[in-house]
Amino acid sequence: MKEIVIAQDNRLTSSRYELTLIEKRIFYYIVKEVRSKYNTGQRDLFDDLILNIKVSDLSREVNQEDNKKETRKALEKFRSRNFTYANEADDDWLTCGFINYAHIKKGIAEIQVSHKLMPFLVEL
Repeated sequence: MKEIVIAQDNRLTSSRYELTLIEKRIFYYIVKEVRSKYNTGQRDLFDDLILNIKVSDLSREVNQEDNKKETRKALEKFRSRNFTYANEADDDWLTCGFINYAHIKKGIAEIQVSHKLMPFLVEL
């Protein structure tokens, strides 16, 4: 399998958001999944992206392997977190959630990443 490089867009680095350690791990896992599934060619429009991730894989990735309930709680908190970006020079301001929803059924987490956040995840 091709190795996915996790790099962070400067707009993400300079934006305002606060995440706990487990939420950051979820976010980095989502970035890795987005990059592995999405072709990073030149694009202007993005759709909301739905990721289907095994809860056991996500739990292992965020060091909650023995506690899937903590992973669910972290997803719930992560869904309520806001990402805010401002570029005063371009009179550009955006605030949105990192994910639109997370739905776990039969050991699979369906996570929808907002199309507003996608350019920050795939355009470097």
